[in-house]
Amino acid sequence: MNKYTWKEFTDPRRHLLAVSSGVIGGSLLNEKTKWGGYILGAILAILIVKLFIGDLDKGFQFSVYDIFFLLIFGFEGFLGAWLVR
Repeated sequence: MNKYTWKEFTDPRRHLLAVSSGVIGGSLLNEKTKWGGYILGAILAILIVKLFIGDLDKGFQFSVYDIFFLLIFGFEGFLGAWLVR
């Protein structure tokens, strides 16, 4: 398992993409849904960052870094959805 470096983690493209996709996910649903926009923003942020930029570790095996990836970018997507609501 190849570990990621601090430079790869602090790459601003990942974080900007996560927050902006959270904004898009949060604005897709109407105002009547209470948590749907937040959850959609977090899921959309995780999927888009994973698809376009990639994961934090190299390779195709599950590691602890995947849990950090889900928590950090899911929270940033939630934060982006919170900004629009």
